[in-house]
Amino acid sequence: MLQISRNLALWADILVFLLQFTETQDTNMMIGNAKNTMAVRTTVSWYLWTHQLIEVTGKDAAPFLDLIFANPIATLKVGRERYTTMLNEQAKIIDDVVVIRLKEEKFWISTLFAANMLAWMAQHKKDFCVEMEDVTKQYHMYAVQGPNSQALVNALVRNAIDELKFFSICDNWIEDVPVLPVRNLAMKSIFRRISVSSWRKSCVNMENHCMQWK
Repeated sequence: MLQISRNLALWADILVFLLQFTETQDTNMMIGNAKNTMAVRTTVSWYLWTHQLIEVTGKDAAPFLDLIFANPIATLKVGRERYTTMLNEQAKIIDDVVVIRLKEEKFWISTLFAANMLAWMAQHKKDFCVEMEDVTKQYHMYAVQGPNSQALVNALVRNAIDELKFFSICDNWIEDVPVLPVRNLAMKSIFRRISVSSWRKSCVNMENHCMQWK
């Protein structure tokens, strides 16, 4: 288990570096990204996550997602998330996702291939009473990683997340902005509805709090 944890930390470092470095080939930016990568290992760093969000609602949402994904979704409690895969008819993996249950009949799916997933869901919808929508443009997702990630999030949100369990999501606020912190093994994530002014303010607040650990 220790070796697995170390490997997860290493891949988290690589992912952070690649996501940030591929934005530019500028040498100064490369140096800055290397510092951010080390911050993930030693203190804390954050970035705007690039996943897309599919929202599935309706009275048949849970059984419909049971059909779509390999792991059971109907047993998922409200406020919890579950990693799973999406398979084709030959049992080959065509996507791996995280499913979050926000309400009894409301789910979010975090994916990198929203358009493909919507097409696949539409193909298998049949008589299920569900609605699917790409809500990516309605939200931003900030990934906060590192040993001090919880302290950083606590410094930002109204209610401390100390009691937030792994693979859980809860309502919270950054000042007067509603947010949804999520906790998993690799990071703390914060979902929030997009507003340009509050988005910039959130970025500045996170960076300012990060500086105390860098």
